[in-house]
Amino acid sequence: MIPGITVCIPARNAARTIRHAVQSSLTSDAVVRVVIRDDGSDDRTADVVRSVADPRVLVHPEHHAVGHGAAMNAALDYADTEFVARMDADDVALPWRFSAQLRSFRYDDDFVFSPVLHFSDSSRWARPQRLTATSPEAAAARLLVENPFMHPTMLARTQVLRALAGYRSVASEDYDLWLRAAAAGFSLRRAAMPVVAYRRHGGQLSRSPEWSRARLASPDVETAFDALALRELGWVPRWFRWRRAGFPLGATPDGIHDDVERMLVHVRQLPPGDRSHLVRRLRWMRSRASSPDERSARLSPGGSDE
Repeated sequence: MIPGITVCIPARNAARTIRHAVQSSLTSDAVVRVVIRDDGSDDRTADVVRSVADPRVLVHPEHHAVGHGAAMNAALDYADTEFVARMDADDVALPWRFSAQLRSFRYDDDFVFSPVLHFSDSSRWARPQRLTATSPEAAAARLLVENPFMHPTMLARTQVLRALAGYRSVASEDYDLWLRAAAAGFSLRRAAMPVVAYRRHGGQLSRSPEWSRARLASPDVETAFDALALRELGWVPRWFRWRRAGFPLGATPDGIHDDVERMLVHVRQLPPGDRSHLVRRLRWMRSRASSPDERSARLSPGGSDE
């Protein structure tokens, strides 16, 4: 592996936004190449990329859509650098992205993530995610309660991605990868500085009802969740499908109260900076699993699980 970063961008019908995504990824000398895998676009995505006059830019079209996970794996084939960064074709890398992430990358880290700035074409303002740093010691617990990592901010060791065989063909390919990485003992960290401007728009895949339903139908992701839970806790919480469905009221699996209490015991052992958010999240889950009277009592002022 040579020093530096390969930026991988899967793209489908991104002609309107991809030039900015590519050009913003080229601002750091640490970037050795930017690989765009055109995932069966029927617009001018590939032509727009080819018009960017920089020898570090490679575009590889696929005539049939294969999905973001497979497109990322194809882009990874061209990575011979120490690190791989992910970018979305409709986002913008902030000028300090790669230098800041490399500075925060410690010798024993395998993945580093960051917050984002949310923006939209219809607004002049960007809204930063107000997220604190997450240590590798807390990453596994966070993954068992939520997905704390923004995919387009990922910076990872290339060899680790290859050891994990890259992405799998599931709807939530990023969360699945994080679960498998943590279960395999790799180190995941989130820094506190936003590094990507994340475009919000109605056409995003994650806003699609079909995509949300597909996330629930993945036994592979559930198996990865179970494997991480057994490694981290020695037991498997029963909230996976409830959690993936958005914790709906009135559809609480049996045993959730007990599982939340057991998880709180585990979380209280984390450093204070890591546990406060998880405690709040678990208390919220507990309230969702309660009757209306219990919810009112639990959410009343006063008291703390910390």
